[in-house]
Amino acid sequence: MHVIKSALRTSHLKEQKTCQDITTCIGTEVDIVIETAGSLVPIEVKLSATPKPAFASSIKIFREDYGDRVLPGYVVHPGDVSLPLTPGVTALPFAEL
Repeated sequence: MHVIKSALRTSHLKEQKTCQDITTCIGTEVDIVIETAGSLVPIEVKLSATPKPAFASSIKIFREDYGDRVLPGYVVHPGDVSLPLTPGVTALPFAEL
């Protein structure tokens, strides 16, 4: 996760982005949150190459806690398939970052 966070912090983006870990009010952690223009993009990092809808559970809770500020989220994994896991959460291979 640290390598991904460092890459996000130092990438040359058009607007300022902030990257951080976030714990929801009930204690559920989202691995990475990118804040841009007042909106939040939650990202979970998984080591399984087979994404499952259950991998999106912390993003779902995050959406419930932070509401309209949350943009679609992502589960990043080492596999080679990109697919929707749940409404508003897409699985993406590391290679597509």
